[in-house]
Amino acid sequence: MSSTPTQSGDDTWSERETGRNQRQLVDSCFEEGHYESGIILLDQLRSPKYKPSPAHIRQMLYISLYPPPPAQDKGKEKASQAEFGTPSKFAISAKQKKSPLIPTPAATEAAQRVLSTYALTNSPSSLFRALPSYPLDSNNASGSTPVPGARLGDEDEDDSFIAREAASIQGCKTCWAIVKEGFVKRKEGDIVVENKPKARGKKRQPLYEEAAMSEAESTEIPSPVGPYAWSTLEWLVSLFEKDERASAKNGQLQYSPLLLAQIPPPRTGSGPRWEVEGPLDIVLCCLQQPEPRRRSLGVRLITLLVNLTSTVYLDTNLFINLIFSRLYVHADIFTILLTSLPNTVPIMTFKIALCRRCLGTTSVDPVASRPKPQARPRPAVRRRATGQSLDVNSLSRTASSETLASVPSPPNINPTSKNVLPPASEILRLISSPSKSSLDLQMKFELVMAYGLLYNDAAVGDKDEDWTAMLRDGRLKNGLDVAFDVPRGMASKDQTTAAEGMKGLLVGLMGTW
Repeated sequence: MSSTPTQSGDDTWSERETGRNQRQLVDSCFEEGHYESGIILLDQLRSPKYKPSPAHIRQMLYISLYPPPPAQDKGKEKASQAEFGTPSKFAISAKQKKSPLIPTPAATEAAQRVLSTYALTNSPSSLFRALPSYPLDSNNASGSTPVPGARLGDEDEDDSFIAREAASIQGCKTCWAIVKEGFVKRKEGDIVVENKPKARGKKRQPLYEEAAMSEAESTEIPSPVGPYAWSTLEWLVSLFEKDERASAKNGQLQYSPLLLAQIPPPRTGSGPRWEVEGPLDIVLCCLQQPEPRRRSLGVRLITLLVNLTSTVYLDTNLFINLIFSRLYVHADIFTILLTSLPNTVPIMTFKIALCRRCLGTTSVDPVASRPKPQARPRPAVRRRATGQSLDVNSLSRTASSETLASVPSPPNINPTSKNVLPPASEILRLISSPSKSSLDLQMKFELVMAYGLLYNDAAVGDKDEDWTAMLRDGRLKNGLDVAFDVPRGMASKDQTTAAEGMKGLLVGLMGTW
């Protein structure tokens, strides 16, 4: 099997391009500012047999990301748009000039809804043609130069306002840029009235003008996810998940080639990819949100990234270190992540590698990195770490993954990684020391739980018989006694109860291992 990943896991051969006449009908609506009508038409043209125009997907993305007007100016905007909707108004007042129409909140809502329906109807690869990506073919991976979104032959003729604005998406390197705060900004006005100068130096006055951003706000670091980009982020994640399922259905490992294409290839042109700072920033931002749905987006995205470690295309060693450097200082967020991930083979393997790194093992070489400033969370939230129950029966028999994959892949290598469990003696060493924090307790619990479940599922040749011996002679039980012995007065009643609960669950499962 070739070392080059496939372009996408879905079947796109049955999708044809939407006809030129149909595309021009939508263009006409958008050119005149009738965004809702154009979006309704796109919804009517939607079919699993036809690929949507990449330009129309970009334009709907731009509309879906457009910020709503300030609450105090909604009345002004409605009045201005009402005048635009009446052609006779222009004939009456020749001095009144029409500037490019801005999308209305109703158009934004319609774009978000129709994008979601396209995600259900069409293949992820046909939709991702609208977005920039890096080449997957190692022969064409010339470094950090992304491939812009696709453009059909007749799309150069479309010079409407919304088309020009949406073209900025093609200038991005990856899809992560379009959900960043400030990528789409409101225009300063949508109607300009030319007043007759009454005195020298007088200039025309806008009827609607956006409030200027304060100097303090302009110096703040933009959030990885803008306040109006959550729907778009969920749309992207759903496409990656659909692409991942299609890959598994086609007999490949369960990973998303489209997600891999959003990670820059090595500058050397060969070897696994590793620059995942962009999506990890988004994961951290999601996990800081108070809304469960937004936090779940972070869990879903990091699950997709972890599944990439089932192949040789992502450097698992560096991936683990990047997560450690970003999340370990946020104990509450780290705990939420550990307790929210699903119990699959790649996730369990990832948990073992991450917990080994965090608990002080030298098996994963640390990577020196300068601290990166964190964007302000929106909104900031303080969360108390709480234990969550684990579904130990949901372990799926998927393809196993490699814990440490830092060696560049030679040509014609099978992109299937073999799960190799670390020595059982190392697991015992890591847990056989007093825990210094609730995060230490959680990591030791996750480490033993993941190891025990993977050990049951491992092939006979991959099992360390010392694990079985530790279960029989009581060494593992003694290690758990030390790990989960919370001294009185050093922890709250809830923390003590949580530690006893974790230890009790592990001891109970030892009989099944």
